[in-house]
Amino acid sequence: MNNHAAALLCILAGSTLLPAADDAQGPPQPPLKLGRAQSFVRTTIDAASLRAGLTLLAIPVVKVRNPKLAPVTVSVTALAGRQLRQRVEIGAFSLFPADQAGTFNLRVPAEAVGASRGVRRLTLEIRLKAAPDDLDVEVGPVRLIAEPVEKRRD
Repeated sequence: MNNHAAALLCILAGSTLLPAADDAQGPPQPPLKLGRAQSFVRTTIDAASLRAGLTLLAIPVVKVRNPKLAPVTVSVTALAGRQLRQRVEIGAFSLFPADQAGTFNLRVPAEAVGASRGVRRLTLEIRLKAAPDDLDVEVGPVRLIAEPVEKRRD
């Protein structure tokens, strides 16, 4: 096992996630497809769950086709306001290895929680930073989850 794999296992072992609030929210959604032809997609999340304290965004990358193993970085932005002109950066993640699927978690900043006031659903833009010709990424339903409970040290 190399150092990167060992570090990843240590990080994953320390995280315990609670179920999402909106797991039973209707029929399953088809995956969101990203690639050269479509470098970004938009989806929505329940704003009430965000304001209720579910501030960890789970983004499942369910399928990756990246035969050249080009670096893959995905950014996530919240869009709010009239005609979605207010933009709040949530964060970004990179696939490692570059052809490996997985679920990536980003903490939603307080500014995005504030932008969700007065709306039922908050729009998210998920964007590939660069998309080579032969890269295809599928993202499953994005959801809000509870953050891991951390043990206090006295």
